[in-house]
Amino acid sequence: MGFDRVLDATLSFPMVQRQQNEALSSWLARIAREHLLDLEHVEAEIGCPLSLVDHDPSGGIVDRIARRTGTDAEMVRAGVHPIAPLYPPRRGELDWRVCPQCLRGDRDVGRPPYVRVAWIHPLATICLEHMVPLVIPSAEEWSELAGDGARPSRQDVLLNQIDAEPLDAFIRAARLVLTEIGNAEDVRQLEREVADIADALAVQMTRSMGQGAVLSLFEQPRRGRHVRAFALDLQHGLLSHMTPADRLLFVRAALALRWPSEGFVQERAVLGDWFSVVVRISVPSGRRRMVGDHGLDPLSLLALALPANAFHQLRQRSTAWSADLRQRWAVSEQLAGLAGLT
Repeated sequence: MGFDRVLDATLSFPMVQRQQNEALSSWLARIAREHLLDLEHVEAEIGCPLSLVDHDPSGGIVDRIARRTGTDAEMVRAGVHPIAPLYPPRRGELDWRVCPQCLRGDRDVGRPPYVRVAWIHPLATICLEHMVPLVIPSAEEWSELAGDGARPSRQDVLLNQIDAEPLDAFIRAARLVLTEIGNAEDVRQLEREVADIADALAVQMTRSMGQGAVLSLFEQPRRGRHVRAFALDLQHGLLSHMTPADRLLFVRAALALRWPSEGFVQERAVLGDWFSVVVRISVPSGRRRMVGDHGLDPLSLLALALPANAFHQLRQRSTAWSADLRQRWAVSEQLAGLAGLT
């Protein structure tokens, strides 16, 4: 019996210690590197893609990982975020985002760089220790985390530009999903709202405004780039099917829309001219004086940019939103009414 147990623990020697608060996928990737194995071999050993082990693995998978690594189920579960996401990644890529300062700190103390559990949830977009946005690992960081043979995810270098980022919204979401204090029901509500907004941002903007996703209206003034459209109508759960870089981009943008700055101060600074342009395109001249400051809510910009069918689809979803977001959407609907959308 003991001999069988040792043979079953195929990933236990040499022993690779899981670091404090290390994500399960990160630990398994370091085991693969230490054992000179590729990630596909480890996935075959544990019976699950590494991209899914961080997102509510079944009891059978947890037990199998425990047996293969010569540890126990409690140790394995400690590497899984306790709040399973509603829209986990489906593409098969590791959904890793990292804090470069934390990885630098690992190196400075002679510790192997690793991915933290707190970074795994899709709504976690900022490091609460250093208060800097999380980013997709660079090729060099990817090699450190998963080995030279691993294929790195595409990095979105423009996400490193944080001057115009709504850090308060990122911090609020990251604290909500913090593993020690996360409230599952509040997280679920925010996930649904962020997913709905992300689905809307991915839609082809109304033709009068040009080509590309609605997100382009926010990314053009912020980072000077155009974002391709993912769909013509509102889809459901697009975040699950995006690349890690696109998912991070859309979640950030959706959080910025969900929790804008106080008095829309940041929005005035970054998006002010765009509101004027969109209102000029969308609203008949005789009605523009009625817009006032309502046009400065970025949710209103989203409403004006949506084609009619997607607008009505989002209106239907808005009935399940939180009271404050529903109230903002009601104002956005009034503005859209001036443009003839309602």
